[in-house]
Formats: sequence, C-alpha cells, structure tokens
Amino acid sequence: MKNLLLLSLVTIFSLVSLAQEVKIAPIVGLNGSYPGLSKATQNDYSNALYQAAGIRGTTVFMPVIRAQTGALLEYSPNDWLSFQTGLLVNLRGAKMVTKFSSVWGTSVTGKLSAKTNITYLEIPLLVGVGLGKSGVKVRIGPSIGVAVSAKSFVLITGGGESDTNSEKLNIGNDPLVDTVKPFDVSANLNIAKQWSVGEQILELSINLQPSLSNWVPIPANSSDYYGRHITVGIRAAYFFAVK
Repeated sequence: MKNLLLLSLVTIFSLVSLAQEVKIAPIVGLNGSYPGLSKATQNDYSNALYQAAGIRGTTVFMPVIRAQTGALLEYSPNDWLSFQTGLLVNLRGAKMVTKFSSVWGTSVTGKLSAKTNITYLEIPLLVGVGLGKSGVKVRIGPSIGVAVSAKSFVLITGGGESDTNSEKLNIGNDPLVDTVKPFDVSANLNIAKQWSVGEQILELSINLQPSLSNWVPIPANSSDYYGRHITVGIRAAYFFAVK
C-alpha cells in the first residue's frame, strides 16, 4: 500500500512537470456514504451494544451525508483524452439507529443514534474520455485513501432522559482494539459536464465510489465479515490552466 501511495505522488509531480498541458481545480462537494456492512458484522455491533450497555432492540444502518474538498490536476494530451489525479479530503462514515425495548432486562424503551465520522486523504488516478463536443466526460480509475481521523457521536434517549457522548476511534488492523482500517482502496466512475467560463472551465460531476477493500478490521479467515464504503457524490470544480 505504501508503494501505491508513493507511485501516486510521483504521478502528481510528473503531471506538474508538464505545466503547459495541465489544469488545476479546487473542488467542493457532498458525499452520500453507506457503510456496506455484512449481516455478521452488523450482528457484532448489536452484540457489542448489549455487552456494553445492556441494550436490546432493532438496529438499522443508514447512509450519511459528508463533505468533500481538495484539488485536482488534469493533464490532457489531446481534446478527448485526459488523466486526472489530485489530493482530496473525503469524509465518509455510517449511522446506526437502535430502537430498544429493554436495558438490562428492564422495560425502559428509547432510541440510540450513533454516527461514525471518518476523514480520508485520497489520491485518485483517473482516465477520462470526452464524448465529442458535448462537454461531457466519463472517467474511471482507482482511489487510494488514508484514514487520518475517526470519531463516534452517540445520542441516547429513553425513560424521559437523554445522554450524549463522543470519542476518538482507533485506526489500525487489529479487530480486537481498532474500529477503522488505515487504508481504503476504491473504484471510481465519474460523469462530468463542463462549461467554458471565460478562459476557465466550470465542471459539475457525479461520482460513484465503491470500496474494494474493507474499512473495518476483519478477523482472519472470516469471510462472513466485511465492511465496504459505498459512496455517491456530487461536486463542483473550477479548472485553471497552469502557465
């Protein structure tokens, strides 16, 4: 994985060296991120909830809306082909809602809402093809992400009371102590529409980005356990030619 990151950085600096052919763009966007947990992994979360707080109930895992920012570099050797990379701050995560009917055997009812926020630094490596003179581009390729922070936020309401809690989550590969794996490799399908604004280019795009690797640490030889981000995003980019 470290070799892939090094290759990605070399690619970025190689594009910069071709300055007369390169455009750079700040971007801003929103992601809808779903955790993509297997049934066995979801059951483990429910069991851990019971062991920690004695809560029994029905748990639903839901997508969350997160932001995306960063900058892109695009090299276009001709009018229809392009190569794109950059450095993105990509926020992903998960939401878990449990409506519980008992706490340690009592008749207390209520709801627990837990959110997981994960911040990734990502390097995309995309190849794009323009569709004629329509201003539409289709790009495909991988992204390599490094998890730099992870936090959980919990709200519990029940019995006429409420309580909140937040904590930093461990990043690592040990399923016994860690919650988020340090690296995430994902695929990208990006469909963009470009407009000329003076001498610059404004681009709006839709991006489908499913993970190819697990974002949760998985016990060895446990094929029933997995968690893969499924992300759909929209973003705006404003491309400037590098002189």
